[in-house]
Amino acid sequence: MLGTKATGLSSVQKATVKVADRVHPASSVLPEYWKPTDAFYNFAGNVRGVSHVLATVDEGTYSGGGMGFDHPIIWCKDYQGGRSFYTGLGETSAEFQNDTFQRHLGGAIEWAAGRGDGDCGATVLANYQQTVIAAPPNIGEPIEFDVFPDGRVIQTTRPG
Repeated sequence: MLGTKATGLSSVQKATVKVADRVHPASSVLPEYWKPTDAFYNFAGNVRGVSHVLATVDEGTYSGGGMGFDHPIIWCKDYQGGRSFYTGLGETSAEFQNDTFQRHLGGAIEWAAGRGDGDCGATVLANYQQTVIAAPPNIGEPIEFDVFPDGRVIQTTRPG
């Protein structure tokens, strides 16, 4: 139901959590860059593409990470007509005394109980394709792009 399992836990330390979804009730109460003091789980697999990732932990800001640059720590998903929510935070009793963490949990409980709106559809990265239109050294400060009916793209740059 959660999409993965924990494989390890760091020591208790401060780390930076990057909140990506600033609308969901569980994460809208969090700052964009949150710095909780907690222990952080590593997981057997990345849930991105299976679950909606609300926040990731920056492994460059603590020791003991093992998932790389994309390390989900809070996520949710619609599951068999219900709702599933996971937060990898709250390993210490001190965190439960933190007002920000309490508001995070309150939003999660409200959402899971069906009392709050929040998009928890998974982002399936394989459904998207990136096409580089302008890349260094010829970026030219792009201002606007327009796509012709035949698929060609024209780019307007600051110099003209």
